[in-house]
This record gives sequence, C-alpha cells and structure tokens, in this order.
Amino acid sequence: MRVYLDTAIVIYIVEQNPAFSPAVTAKLTALGGTLVSSELARMEALIVPIRIGNTGLIQDFEGFFLNTLAELIEFPRPIFDTAARIRATFKFKTPDALHLAAAVESGCDVFLTNDHQLTKFTGIPVEVV
Repeated sequence: MRVYLDTAIVIYIVEQNPAFSPAVTAKLTALGGTLVSSELARMEALIVPIRIGNTGLIQDFEGFFLNTLAELIEFPRPIFDTAARIRATFKFKTPDALHLAAAVESGCDVFLTNDHQLTKFTGIPVEVV
C-alpha cells in the first residue's frame, strides 16, 4: 500500500506533536505500506523552521524526506493538469489540489491528512487523523 502524507502529517511526525503524533503513528501502523510525499510538502514543512532560523528542525525535516519516505514526488505537467481538474471540480485551494494530484498520479492507495474538507475528494481514499 502506498500512503501519501499531506504536509500537516509530516509536521506532526517530525515535530513529535504530542496532540497528534500518537494518532498519526497509530494510523500509519494500521495502514502499513510505503510512505510517499512530495516536494510541495517538503517546501511547506520547511517554511517555519527557516523563518525562525531553527537549523536543527530544518535538518530533522530534511532527514525525514531523505531517509523515511520511500518516494518524494516531483511535479511534472500531468500533476498540474490533474490538480487543475481537482481544483475546478472540488474548489480546493491550489496546494491541496496539488497534493491530491500528486497522490493520484503517483499511484497512491490512500491520502493521509488532517483536513476534513479533503474527504469530499473521490479520486483516492482520504483518511483524516
């Protein structure tokens, strides 16, 4: 099973957020499989650590993306085309449409997020933690 991790899920894992990390870990254990995310999630996850100058946290995120994920999806044109259709159909924000498109186009089996709104998407099972 290929599990796409939305940015918030990555942040919960790396930062070990006590309010969310245990639930995320339990969900990932239950799902099993291969962890996948995207360059967009990497960019989004790095914003706050860069802004506050937390080099340790930057290294933690870089390590996660390099060593924990089985695949880091890049964004070729088909992902943008699928994202445009998703955004037009479901009226999601551009980053959300891009994440969903990356999951669909890369053959993921489930999309893991903290955003209940994304459960309206029908192109891939969306699970909320």
